[in-house]
Amino acid sequence: MSIDISKFNWKQLFNDSQGKTSLQLVCGGIGFLVGCAGLIIGGLRDHSETLMMHAESLLIMSVGVMGLQQLTKDKPLSETVIEKATEAQKP
Repeated sequence: MSIDISKFNWKQLFNDSQGKTSLQLVCGGIGFLVGCAGLIIGGLRDHSETLMMHAESLLIMSVGVMGLQQLTKDKPLSETVIEKATEAQKP
């Protein structure tokens, strides 16, 4: 799968470097959207304190999940790891 960084692609928004969908990013994105909707609805409904409090908590958690994915995202394997794995497979 070739990646063109000059074009925005929704499919690649939630994928890791191997082209697989990252569940952390999907859950974080959904939580972020629901939290934003909760803040908007809570603001429109006479500043419903409990709804806005829960929406803020959801926003903080979803941003934390997405940030954690950025810290723990997959990294390319180093040459030494690849060499050790191929040596271990040899009879």
